[in-house]
Amino acid sequence: MADGNLSYTIKERHDDELGLLARSFNNMTRKLADARMQLFQSDKLASLGRLAAGVAHEINNPLTGVLTYSSFLMRRTQDKPEMQEDLKVIVRETIRCREIVKSLLDFARQSVPKKAENSLNEIIDRAVSVASNQLTMRRIRVVKQTADDLPKVTVDANQIQQVFLNLIVNAADAMGPEGGTITIGSSLLQLSPRGITQVRKAQCGKRHSLIDNEVRIGGLPSIRLRAVAGAEEGFVYLDPMYGRRGHQYSLTAPAGTELQLSCPECQTSLLDPSGRCPLCAARVCVIDIPGQGRLEFCSRRGCEHEQWEAVDTGGLREYAEITVSDSGCGIAPEDLPRIFEPFYTTKGQKGTGLGLSVIWGIVDNHNGSISVDSQVGKGTTFTIRIPVRQLR
Repeated sequence: MADGNLSYTIKERHDDELGLLARSFNNMTRKLADARMQLFQSDKLASLGRLAAGVAHEINNPLTGVLTYSSFLMRRTQDKPEMQEDLKVIVRETIRCREIVKSLLDFARQSVPKKAENSLNEIIDRAVSVASNQLTMRRIRVVKQTADDLPKVTVDANQIQQVFLNLIVNAADAMGPEGGTITIGSSLLQLSPRGITQVRKAQCGKRHSLIDNEVRIGGLPSIRLRAVAGAEEGFVYLDPMYGRRGHQYSLTAPAGTELQLSCPECQTSLLDPSGRCPLCAARVCVIDIPGQGRLEFCSRRGCEHEQWEAVDTGGLREYAEITVSDSGCGIAPEDLPRIFEPFYTTKGQKGTGLGLSVIWGIVDNHNGSISVDSQVGKGTTFTIRIPVRQLR
């Protein structure tokens, strides 16, 4: 192990102090191996980001030259239609490459927001102004329904403008040559924390993380627990949005079954030995939320008891809600769960699949949330909520 072989395990032959020492030692090496793998992955992702930024920067310069000269040649060959068509292809594909490069740079440069008090309505106006010429040429009308009493919020104005601008451009792309309407609204909401507060960190009593980035619910990383029901073993993936109850199960135990729940890594039970559900009297499961108390919910499948005291006692909260709606083609139901994933696109070769993932990252860095509602053939609405302040 001193030479770096962390896959070696000590045989656990005894059920005494030496056996306990062997098990503890093996558990320690497993944690060291996991930590080394996480560091390796983090370093690999950082290197990938640097590579993407470097490649994008180097490609951008020759692309600018190609676009400049091809546009110049188009003006000089207006009397040669056969050359015009070829040059139009060059210009169109060069512009597409430039957009891909821009998306790569945006993706690689996601940074900590520089926040200050700003008016969201003013940011919306600036985003619409930037896109106005493009929207006019495509016969798209913008309707603004913004609230006059919207208070200022603490955000990075440039990043939030990028969010609105990307959503406006996406809405325009969803419309055909006949054009359409984009409706942008803003309002002030007072909401209960249930259904809008995300669990971003969760751990067992031994501080093992329970957040699972592989299984996502509503686009968010789930909370993974080991579950046992009789002879069947599996996993429960808790909805990370407090009170939304969109949990997923990998075992077939029916509703009403009381589950034995534990940490997937160390198998420590997460059941409270003395706590009982106020609705059905089953045992309750408790998860530690670092810095925010603990999350409690019923171990019986189907029971709706869920309590996060640190959040519930905070009372109502104020949110600025911004909606961007279009009258375009809509998004297919099978695509909706994946639209925020990097490099996933519904635009075919016209899209890079990075725009919405960049938007997601910016909104998340502002402790906000973004959701989407869409109907094929009718249009799509993106809803962004950014916290203003908490009400007592």
